Amino acid sequence: MTYQRSQTEPTCPACGGTVLLPTRGGVPRGSCHCPTNRSREKEMTKTTQETPQASEPVTPKAATAKLIAFPAKAEARQVKVGSKVALAIDLLARHEGATLAEIERALSATGAKADPRAWVSFDVKNVGYGVSTDDEGRLHLVLPEGITAPLAHREAGAKSVPAATIQIVESEPKKKAKKAAMTSARSKKARKVAAK
Repeated sequence: MTYQRSQTEPTCPACGGTVLLPTRGGVPRGSCHCPTNRSREKEMTKTTQETPQASEPVTPKAATAKLIAFPAKAEARQVKVGSKVALAIDLLARHEGATLAEIERALSATGAKADPRAWVSFDVKNVGYGVSTDDEGRLHLVLPEGITAPLAHREAGAKSVPAATIQIVESEPKKKAKKAAMTSARSKKARKVAAK
């Protein structure tokens, strides 16, 4: 079955191809793509695709890792034994410190892949310890003032629930609530009875 053109479809006078009708809003929808229209299409694509080129190619700067260094808080708190935070603290507390790669290997061995920067920058900082970086790029644990070694890790145990206390509260006796106002019919009867 071949396609039959309807009488209402406009055709290109140069090539006889179909020219699309404008949209309902009147926006033109293209051309027949014959050689007379191709130069116009190329002009349109050139203006939309051209981007200003720099006179000299820009070479990307070498990515340098941002140093991780922050002071310790006033207090440090204990962390649970065997947690990733405890493992990171133990690695950083060593005399030689730890690199980000060592921390990543150790933390990823305990479960899903871990981002060492996030664990050091957020979780170790949140516990109260600080971190410093030496010239070789190794990270070291910074302890709060008055502490000479990291706190011992706490054992994981059941959380203690505070004992329920019963509190007896004495209150004053309740006052009687006022009755609703009488309707006009009742108040008339009450007046009659009172008048007799």
